[in-house]
Amino acid sequence: VAVLCAILLILGIALFGCFGQIRSSLQQQLMSSIEGMAEQNVILVEKEVSTRFRLLSGLARESGGDEKIIVNKLQGFVETYQFKRIGYIAADGTAETTDGYRLNMSDRDFFNSRCGEKLLTDAFEDRIDTSHETINVFSVPVYEKERKTVKGVLFATCKDETLEGVPEE
Repeated sequence: VAVLCAILLILGIALFGCFGQIRSSLQQQLMSSIEGMAEQNVILVEKEVSTRFRLLSGLARESGGDEKIIVNKLQGFVETYQFKRIGYIAADGTAETTDGYRLNMSDRDFFNSRCGEKLLTDAFEDRIDTSHETINVFSVPVYEKERKTVKGVLFATCKDETLEGVPEE
């Protein structure tokens, strides 16, 4: 009986050790998998941001600085690229958007794109409508036809969750 108890005790200790090793191994594999997924999400978000900036820059170039062309012809891009809205801010700060708003946006950080820089804001609450959605804003300068002087700013907003992971298809 004593030998049987000793064998069972040794077997129990061995099983306990094996379960600990298995648990540790599974935790390491899980952490490795999570890190890999996080890295892939970062890559996807960076590609999404890059694609949206290329689109806005292209639209700004194509418009030749004519804000009427910009605002009137961009609703299809809003839907296709899952923007909430696209808008043009003139040099005086007056903005027109694809969803029909006309307001002064000279106090917005992204209006600084008039200095020639493309910008992506941190997430903040949308103040244009009453949705209180959290958004990010992409903005690019719009140059005169000669591409020497910035005439205004083209911006597009997207819901914050669009940039939190894999974009919807």
